[in-house]
Amino acid sequence: RRMRTVILPDQLDYLNKMFREDSNPSRKQLRAITSEVGLSKRVVQVWFQNARARERK
Repeated sequence: RRMRTVILPDQLDYLNKMFREDSNPSRKQLRAITSEVGLSKRVVQVWFQNARARERK
């Protein structure tokens, strides 16, 4: 199993900002987000998935 990734507050701020702009980013947008926050594509992908799930609750 993978280690749980710790998302730092500034990374979280950026992810939340991007989520407010578009809750379902394209591959291209995802790539831009990953390079901006310095997290792997998978981590960002899962974060967006979970954020969408949180929004539905």
